[in-house]
Order: sequence, then C-alpha cells, then structure tokens
Amino acid sequence: MEKSGRNTVAARNIKLQKNTRSTNAPPTRRYSGRAIAVTWRPIWQVAIYTLVLGAVVRFFHMALFGGTLLSAHYYAVDALVCLAFGFAGFQAARMAQMTRQYGWLMERHGPVRWRRKTP
Repeated sequence: MEKSGRNTVAARNIKLQKNTRSTNAPPTRRYSGRAIAVTWRPIWQVAIYTLVLGAVVRFFHMALFGGTLLSAHYYAVDALVCLAFGFAGFQAARMAQMTRQYGWLMERHGPVRWRRKTP
C-alpha cells in the first residue's frame, strides 16, 4: 500500500515538473519566477528579483565575454529577457498551483492561464 502511495507522489511530482517546463530558458531564469510562485508571493517580487538577475547576467557578460559592464542599453536588454522568462515561469507555476490545489473550482485555460469551472 505504501509503495503505491510513493509512486503516486512521484508521478505527481514528475507531472508538475513537466507542467512548469513551458520555456526553453536556462533554469535560472525559468526557476526564478517559479520559486516566487511556489511560495505564494506576489508577482511584483518577480520584477525585483529579475532586475537583480539582469545585473548579474550583465556582470557575467563582462567577465566571460569582455562586454561592457555599465551600459544602460545592454542592461535593459538583459533585464527585459530575464523579466520575460521570470513572468512566464511565474504564470506557469501559478497555473499549476491553482489547478492542482483548487481542482474542484479551477481548470486550465491555455498554457499559462486558468479560469473557474463552469457548472
């Protein structure tokens, strides 16, 4: 009996992981939004964390590839890419949460949206 319970939990975890793999982004960008959604924090925190992540990406570009560190244009591009993947990861994880935890009330409505079930 316990073995089937573990298999069910493992299958649910694998299914959850597949649901959150909505992008082909590097794990850091994809999981930064997911980490905020899983802990039920508000979406505006994604912006704060990904703006910091954009600065880190800019530093890596400078350190590894000889890019410019203090360039507003390149920082804006890096930050916007991080924001896009962060928000996408947040929405995918929040959709999985809402449909899993409130399955009796919510249903999937597209890849990153949910809606109330109609009676």
